[in-house]
Formats: sequence, structure tokens, C-alpha cells
Amino acid sequence: MKNYGYDWDWSSFGELKKFVKGDPIILDKIRAFLAKLDHLDGSWVTSIFFSAEQVGEILSKKELVDLIKGLIRFQKINGAFGSPTPAAKLFLHFANKYPNEEEDLCKWILDNRVNEYDPFGTFKDFGAKSLKEYHELQYRPDPEKAKQSLENARLQREARELKKIRELKIATQNLYNAVRRGDVLAVKALLARGADWKSVIAESGSLIDLARANGRINMIKFLEDNQFTE
Repeated sequence: MKNYGYDWDWSSFGELKKFVKGDPIILDKIRAFLAKLDHLDGSWVTSIFFSAEQVGEILSKKELVDLIKGLIRFQKINGAFGSPTPAAKLFLHFANKYPNEEEDLCKWILDNRVNEYDPFGTFKDFGAKSLKEYHELQYRPDPEKAKQSLENARLQREARELKKIRELKIATQNLYNAVRRGDVLAVKALLARGADWKSVIAESGSLIDLARANGRINMIKFLEDNQFTE
């Protein structure tokens, strides 16, 4: 039994006539049209698949429906085409051209298909019963994904806050030594990063006294000018 659209060469195209109800000339019309496009290489399934828009345009509405249903019936006996299913491509063309009539055809395909890629061209159909419903379900927010997104955002926010707390703690710890060394540039940088000079004073005493004890005249002036005198 054939299982993939790539398996069906043009010598087997006539077998499709057994499954396409209505005027059998449909298939002759399709083959002649694809010959003009030079699309008769390889598999007839993939040739129709890749030319579905053009094929759909040369068929009447009834012919298009007959062809789609024939392709679905064909697969029930001969095996599913897999992802390169012309039935899905032709159905999408039909649905776009006749949007008010696609629901009945879609329901028929769903009731008779053996290929999970029919009628929407994807195995993930969300349980939709029409193309319109499929599009609505496709873009509907997923509650679980939304919940996970919120959780990821919370974790990222907490990570940023913890990082900031760590950076402030390190800056505060380094401030004492920077004052003791008389490194004014380092003190400015640490203060810009949020170093808590008041907590340093509360824990270790006056920064000005520390600068004086180490003879840091420039540091004393900087601390006094910026009122770090508590």
C-alpha cells in the first residue's frame, strides 16, 4: 500500500478516476493543464499539491468539490499522502474562494479522512470543524502558555532584583576601603552604583574620620563638599 504523496507516479494517475465522482474529464483537464505548466515530473500527487492554486482556478466549484472528495476517498483505499496532500491545498483554495460554503465540505472531509493533514494542511487542527474556526482556535491565547509566560516574567524580575541587591551590597562593602585608600574616583563610582554610605557610617563610624585617620586630604574635601558628614 502506498503511504506517501511522493510514491505516486503519473502511470497511476488513472486510478484516481475510480474515486472522483462526476465528469471523469476533470482529470484529463488537470493533466493537460499541468503539462502546459511542465509540472508532470515525479509524482502526480505532489504536482497537484504544488499547483493547487492554478488547478483550482481552472475547475468549476462542483468539479473542485468532486476532485477534493475523490482525493479523500483515494487515500482511504490506497493510504494517506502524508503532508504533501493536494486535498488540503485544494480545500484551502475552495474555502478562500467560497467562504460561505467551506464548512459543509470541511465536515465531510473530517468525517471521511484517513490523513491527519487534511483538510488544513497540518496535523494540529485544534478540533476545528471549519477553516474559520481553525483560524480562531489557532490564534486563541493558550492559558497554559500565558500562565507560564507570567511565571517566567516573575522569575526574571526577581533575578534582576536579586542581582541589584547583590551589586548594592558589594558597592557598599567596597565603599569603606575606597575612602580609607583616598580613592575619590572609586568612591564616586560606588556611590553612582547605589552604595549606601549611611549604612557604612552606622556600622564603621564617620567616613570623614576614616579619611582623616589615613591622611586623605582630597577625600576629606570630597566628603565635606558632598555633605557625607553624618
